[in-house]
Amino acid sequence: MPTGIEYLDETWNVVTGCTEVSEGCRNCWARNRAASLAVNPKTRDRYEGVAEFDAKRRPRWLSVKCHPDRLDDPSHWRKPRIIGVSFMGEMFHPEVPEAFIADVFDIVEACPQHQFLFLTKQAGRMHRVLMNPRAQTMPLHFSEKTGEPLPNAWLGVTVENQKAAEERMLFLLDTPAAVHWVSYEPALGPVDFTSISIIEADSIGSMSPAVSLDALRGHVRGPDDMIAKLDLVIAGGESGHYARPMHPRWARDSRDQCQAAGTCFYFKQHGEWIEVDDSAHGRAWNRYLRSGPEFPNTGYFDDAGRFWALRSPRDAIRMLKVGKKQASRMLDGRIWDQLPEVAG
Repeated sequence: MPTGIEYLDETWNVVTGCTEVSEGCRNCWARNRAASLAVNPKTRDRYEGVAEFDAKRRPRWLSVKCHPDRLDDPSHWRKPRIIGVSFMGEMFHPEVPEAFIADVFDIVEACPQHQFLFLTKQAGRMHRVLMNPRAQTMPLHFSEKTGEPLPNAWLGVTVENQKAAEERMLFLLDTPAAVHWVSYEPALGPVDFTSISIIEADSIGSMSPAVSLDALRGHVRGPDDMIAKLDLVIAGGESGHYARPMHPRWARDSRDQCQAAGTCFYFKQHGEWIEVDDSAHGRAWNRYLRSGPEFPNTGYFDDAGRFWALRSPRDAIRMLKVGKKQASRMLDGRIWDQLPEVAG
């Protein structure tokens, strides 16, 4: 399926449907899109029963579906493409059988001309399925020819704040991959990728609890070492009608961390909001008072993610909702679109 996601050429939705697991899911674009596709006659067969709008027109997930008839799609795309795998669903959802996940990686290996980007919030299950020694002689995402991770399979997790990074990062970096990446979107709070407390370390067994991970350099400040590190951070604010602001400092900090570590940084979008001066804030607030939308389109926002409509607390910046297009992808006067160099 063609996509408007800036860093992808195509999406390959062999799994549709998901379950909300954290605050980053509140305004999920895929859930809204799936609910719309479920009532479209051309796509109803694939999305009916996966998502729907409730009586108040709020989208909700209903189930998770696998689509074996879509497995061969990449083999028909001769031009090399960067492909998002199941961005309309959760590839590593507990309801997706391990055998189906194995079939997906078989296609990835059979299509070396493409790059396949996997992205999950179910980092623990991804690790368990791919690294389960009882299920196979080698991990599912390894090449049978080389015994190494498939060079065209990128493994990634979504993190919206520091808590999500602490819950998911170790599972990602403890899973060997040609490319490890993070989607820091929607950015709902600051993330220090150089100091992540590993709160789930003991569930893997390869780490001890209460250690600190520098994910950009693959260094653990604790009793054990770790070699794997992040190759790419993609950052962006939330978009859509109910989008929450992203403090521009969060994007700048993640960029600066990546630059210092030599990690690729891709800035996808500010989202719907931009920083403005007092005059723009005043004009927007007057429009709000006249039109009475469901929530203010201007206000004051601080680095902790707190929002005020009328007053300006210390250290808060003025922000205005202008829409994704006008907010743009520019960060400090330039486009950041670094991607890792890949084999092939």
